[in-house]
Amino acid sequence: FSPKLWNRKTCEELEKEIECVWDKKLQNCKVYNGQKFRYAGNEIDKNVFKLNLGMTCYRDIIGISQSQNVQTWKTMGEENFGNSQAYLSNGLGVGILAFTDDDHIVLIRRAKWVGEYPGFFDRPGGHPEPEKVPDIQENPQAKETHASIANEIWNSPVDELVEEVGVSSDQIESPKLLGTVQNLSLPGRPSLEFLT
Repeated sequence: FSPKLWNRKTCEELEKEIECVWDKKLQNCKVYNGQKFRYAGNEIDKNVFKLNLGMTCYRDIIGISQSQNVQTWKTMGEENFGNSQAYLSNGLGVGILAFTDDDHIVLIRRAKWVGEYPGFFDRPGGHPEPEKVPDIQENPQAKETHASIANEIWNSPVDELVEEVGVSSDQIESPKLLGTVQNLSLPGRPSLEFLT
């Protein structure tokens, strides 16, 4: 976790566009801003899966993913930084593919007021919450902070399943990471997908 290294790049024109999109979304009183982890890639080092994470916020996620100029920002990122994702928020999502004891898949129907894919069927999911990580602002490089971030990311799919479906956590087997995916209809928005 290193916001200095992995936060998105900014430019005045993009910030104005984010603000415009967000202002329209705010007409829906249930949408609110909050900090999210920004996914900047992953690597495997000595058989250890590592995430490169910075910070972003829900406002930037919505503002960029619903921008009419996403391709422009991707092209600028490639030209200016050698990285098409440099200007994108890339808020890290989590999803959990859950099977019941009688071999059914758990699906939810997304609320009509959510920022993306309102009313669609989906697997339970959401975002790991930086606000649940102690000392993330004061001591971002501490080993304890990194361990707390890992715990929040690993626990968040179960938290989402409990919150969205209403099962208790003791009914859920420990999730297994399937991998990372990018939603290409939302400028490559990243998600860690789990199975239980």
